[in-house]
Amino acid sequence: MSGAASSREIGFNLSPFIPGLSETVVVPPGASLIHTSGHTAGLAAEVQTFETQLDITFATLDRALRNAGASMKDVIRLTYYVTDLSSRSIDTLRTVRDRWVDTARPPASALLGIEQLYHPDIYVEIDAIAAVVPREE
Repeated sequence: MSGAASSREIGFNLSPFIPGLSETVVVPPGASLIHTSGHTAGLAAEVQTFETQLDITFATLDRALRNAGASMKDVIRLTYYVTDLSSRSIDTLRTVRDRWVDTARPPASALLGIEQLYHPDIYVEIDAIAAVVPREE
């Protein structure tokens, strides 16, 4: 769905300029919002590639969302924190992201290049906001 949200659906307004994201997402009244903490691949990250860290990070996000009654298909916003952004591949990020999100209804997103996360061998941290619309009885 594009445009404003109906009374029961989330509205995704796709970006005409940046592939794989929505410029805005409109959440209808009554939806539950779930905010995650930032997730990473964890301390074993020191032996992993950027792509592997992304996959593990999305898996931990998915687990956290499922524990809260949602899933990656319910994500309406992603924020990426990437170290040494100039040397990391945005194409790799998009490829991995597309394995985890609903590409027909992509979340709004922001990508920030930062100096360092909590450990120098961790390249990416991602936080998410999901919206769950109650099912009609």
